[in-house]
Formats: sequence, structure tokens, C-alpha cells
Amino acid sequence: MKYSYQYLEDEWTKGYWNFIQNNSDKDKFERTDFSSTPPITWEIINDKLNWGDVSENPNITWEIIKNNPNNPWKWSSISKNPNITWEIIKNNPDKYWDWTRLSKHPNITWDIIKNNPDKDWRWYNVSKNPNITWEIVQNNLGKYWDWECLSSNPTITWDIIEANFDKDWDWDELSGDSKITWEIIQNNLYINWNWNSVSSNPNVTWEIIEANPDIPWDWEEISANPDITWEIIEANPDKDWNYYYIIENPNITWDIIRDNDIDDHEWYESHIPANPNITWEMIRDNPDEDWGWVEISCNENITWEIINDNSNKRWQWFQIAGNSMKLGKEKWINNLRLKIIKALQIQRHWRNSTSNLEYKLAQKLIQERLDN
Repeated sequence: MKYSYQYLEDEWTKGYWNFIQNNSDKDKFERTDFSSTPPITWEIINDKLNWGDVSENPNITWEIIKNNPNNPWKWSSISKNPNITWEIIKNNPDKYWDWTRLSKHPNITWDIIKNNPDKDWRWYNVSKNPNITWEIVQNNLGKYWDWECLSSNPTITWDIIEANFDKDWDWDELSGDSKITWEIIQNNLYINWNWNSVSSNPNVTWEIIEANPDIPWDWEEISANPDITWEIIEANPDKDWNYYYIIENPNITWDIIRDNDIDDHEWYESHIPANPNITWEMIRDNPDEDWGWVEISCNENITWEIINDNSNKRWQWFQIAGNSMKLGKEKWINNLRLKIIKALQIQRHWRNSTSNLEYKLAQKLIQERLDN
């Protein structure tokens, strides 16, 4: 048996689509979830699986969409699906493509936009498109660029911003952007920085926060800042930490949550599964915890196989439909790869054992064939 990474991907995709088909009758919300946002209407309650999120889920390929035309696909969401290419769009002009979403799709390049001026491109989203470079902007200044949206474009650097201060940059957006370092902020204090966003900037370290106590830091954002560790939190109990955000911090592990008294630390127990370190094994092995099933259903460590094997749980299908299962997929594919390798090893060992005369089993089988 031969296999490739594409084979493993195809097996995952096949399993995911079978899972969606077998659960297409599931309600978006359980009755206990009616208080969640967005506001629940009878139309939403009466609808089944959230096909908007299914349509843009990266586990849904164009082949699945094309081969299942009778499903209630949402073309606005399909237009956001990362598997959609320009070839697909071009070859299916009768579909209800959403040009607002396509305008910032990473598979849409500047050449495509430039060579198809008849399409309903939305320039505020074109400005967000990661394929748009400063050179393109400079060479096409007559276009309707949106400078606030360009602020979040990953190709725009501080040098570009500094050389074009007359543009209408979005300083709220830039304040939390990784392209903005603490040195830049310090050297440009006349800029109206958004300190809430600065607090979430990944370049802002605990040393910087400690050394600048007069800055109006946002402790909710700091609580989720990836530079913040449990040691820092424990050593600074006087700070206005927000445990709802701390739970989402990737530095906070299940051991930290479990080993620290809930009365001392205001853990939002139901929100714990939102932490990327929480796996299904942890949830399964701690049934007495007050797990939040909305958060579990969003957790990217969850796979369609786990849901199938635990169908009696309070899964929230609105969240499942939008869950990329990215982390769970990586583990699932690796497990399948190891199973195939083990199967191949067993096959190879069996062939050697039954055909190589160095093995007693081979000698016995060959002798039996000769005797017969």
C-alpha cells in the first residue's frame, strides 16, 4: 500500500464531508443556547445546520460543492472559502459570487483585479488584500484606495507609513499591529496611539509594561497578551487581571488551571475550553468540570471523529459548522500516517517471514508447498 500526504488530506476531507452530510439535520442551537448572540429569531431556530459557516469552512473543497449542488450552499460564504481559486470563479460565472469578499481573498491577485475591471471590486477590501504591495498602490494612485484598510495590510511597513504621514492611516488599527514596535511608539508619542490596542500589541513585553506604569494600559488586553506568563500573573496580584482573557492566553496550560484554587483565581470555568491547550482527552478525563460546550464546539483540537464517537454530548452545531478543526486535523492525519506505516511494516515483516529462508516460518511454508 502506497500513500502520500494528499491521500491523507483526501481521507480527512472525505470523513469530514460524510460527517456534515450525516448531521445536516442538526439544529444550529440547543434550547439552552437561545440567549447567545447573534439575536435568535424563529427563522434561525427553524433552520438546521449553519450552512453559511459550512460553506466557508476550509475542510469544504470545490469538488464537494460542485458534486453536491442540492445542498443549501451560501455563495457569499463560499466566496470566502480559502479553497476557491480564480479558475473556479472564472469557470462558474453563473454563481452568486460575493465580490466584496472576493476582493480581499488571498487567491485574488492584483493582475486578476487589473485584468477584470468589469467586476464589482470593493476597494476598501482590495486595500486589505495581502497581495497588494506598496509598489502597486504607488503605481495606481488613481484607484479608490482606502487608507484605513491599507493600515492593516501586512505589506505596509512603518517606513512606508512614516514617509506618507499625510495619508489617513488608521492609528487604532496600527496601535496593535506587529509592524509597530515599542521603539516606534516611544519615538512618536505625538501620535494619537490607542492604548487599548497597544496593550494587545505582541511587541509589548511585561518589562515594557512594568517600566511604564503611567500609561493607561488595558488590563483585559494585557491578560491575553502572549508575553504574559502565569509566573508574571502570580507575582503581580495587585494588577487588574481579567481571568476571562487569561484563560485564552496560550501560556496558560491545563495544569496551571487545575492546580490553582478557583476561589483565589476567578476562572470562568465554562470558558476554559477556549484555551488552545485544552484537548479532548483533558475534557474526557475530567467529566466533573463545568465545561462550556459552546467553547468545546469551537475548540480546534476537536475533530469530526471525536464528535461522532461522543454524539451524546451537548455539541453546539452553530459553532461546529465554523470550526476548522485545524489542530485536531493535524493530529488525526499524523495518527493515520502512523497506522499506515505500522500496517506496511507488518506487511513487510510477513512477506519476509513467509518468503525468506532465513526465517523458520518461511522454511515450514515452503516445505509444506513442496510436500503438496
